[in-house]
Amino acid sequence: MVMFTETKVQQIVESRLLSTDEKIAQLLRRSQERTGQYPVGEFASKHGLSEKSATIILNLHGPSMPACDAATQAFKQALTQREAGGLVNLLTID
Repeated sequence: MVMFTETKVQQIVESRLLSTDEKIAQLLRRSQERTGQYPVGEFASKHGLSEKSATIILNLHGPSMPACDAATQAFKQALTQREAGGLVNLLTID
């Protein structure tokens, strides 16, 4: 049986109540708080990404700049394949 503290239950409930935009804003704040990581705007403009896509990549692959750069290349290849009909569109990022 899994036991949760009252604080944990409150965090779970609050996280489920947040809108997608609020969750993205939280991710953005977290990514900017990390040291040694790209600022979201700089990363997005360097790779031609939306801030939403950049935030997702930075949070999944940060704080390593080389890892984020490599993940961006894979992301762009996947988008190219999806646009060419090579991938099933299961997820809409932008």
